[in-house]
Amino acid sequence: MISKKSIGGILVTLTVLCFALFLPVFGMQARADEEDDFWGYVITRDDMSMMQGSSADVSCSVHTNADSYVLYWYSSNDDIAQVQAREWSDNATIYALNEGTVTISVTLRIAGMNVDSDSFTLRVDPKNTSVSGVVVNPDNITINAGSTYQLQGYVYPNNAANKGLYWESWDTSVATVSSNGVVTGIRDGHTTIAARSVENGSLHDTCGVNVAGTLTPVSGISLSRSTMTLNAGSSAPLSYAIYPASANNKNVTWYSSNEMVAPVYQDGTVAGYHAGTAVITARTQDGGYSASCTVTVYGNSSITPSPSNPVAPTPAPASGTHDPVFIYNTCVAILNTPANGTATAVCSKPLALDVNVANALKYRPDVQLLINFPFNGHSFNMLIPRGYNLSAKLDATGYVDFLVLTNYQNLPGEVQVVMVK
Repeated sequence: MISKKSIGGILVTLTVLCFALFLPVFGMQARADEEDDFWGYVITRDDMSMMQGSSADVSCSVHTNADSYVLYWYSSNDDIAQVQAREWSDNATIYALNEGTVTISVTLRIAGMNVDSDSFTLRVDPKNTSVSGVVVNPDNITINAGSTYQLQGYVYPNNAANKGLYWESWDTSVATVSSNGVVTGIRDGHTTIAARSVENGSLHDTCGVNVAGTLTPVSGISLSRSTMTLNAGSSAPLSYAIYPASANNKNVTWYSSNEMVAPVYQDGTVAGYHAGTAVITARTQDGGYSASCTVTVYGNSSITPSPSNPVAPTPAPASGTHDPVFIYNTCVAILNTPANGTATAVCSKPLALDVNVANALKYRPDVQLLINFPFNGHSFNMLIPRGYNLSAKLDATGYVDFLVLTNYQNLPGEVQVVMVK
């Protein structure tokens, strides 16, 4: 027989048991609701490097709907670099202790829970040290008068603070040397080229130079024409003669006084871009002698290049990253793009842009250029914005490679690059 007291005890026991069973569920639901109430993510910086013994402040960007949060900064190896969060700030200070590579991480915590994290790689380089030695390669060379040779100079150790070298020739009547180690033969004879440490002049190394023959200097230059007339959209060549004919260095550099009217390319071809007048000048590398031709361009600015009458002749044949077909097609695309439009070009590998493309962009500052190219198994879009001064990026030969222009190893570079797949 069950008494009322027993029934009451059973009811109390069942009530407590049920409450105990359902309490975790209620608690879990409360935490789940609390988690759903907050969201957030954190983004920190790109990979970086520091010098051993230095410190640097780093920051991150936090996006959250929570009123408060906590950031925890970590280093994967405190022996190489330590990181210390700055109070009341999203920033932290990194202390580079020893040479090596570590991962710096930051974790976003909201309401006691880790919500998101981000990280970057830090490389700690050894401290700069004093120069201990200089080496010049090769030890000896033989060149002809008028020819050049690039010497290589090295400063040790590799982490020396000042790697500057001062080059000198011990007999400039036999051979000269430029500030970056290019030797030029002058006349038959022997001399020594030395490279001295800028930091410590007593540290140096030398190269013996034997020169065969005698250099015949340039005494003048003339052009095939003194005047030229072009229609907008056409082009014509200029040729030159160096005096005396036996001169060793017959190289010249071409200039235009008005590239918007008529640019000139380094093969001497002049292109008519827009009605007006321009003076085309060829200047000798040896002696700086010059000769000029006055070019008058007639017609409107509507330029329609064609393979038989190109507005953008290519100054060099296809070689390595220099592709004349790509250059020509790119110029055509730029010049024929509608106002304020986007010119597009596609190539099968990273190539080079040249003075032709630079001048086409200068002529059409309202056009932006989008180039698609593959690299390392990926496809990239490189966007050159409107009004970009591509001419300033060309090297001495009139070219600039894609990967130099975009600073690929530290994308995005000065020119925007996007990986599309």
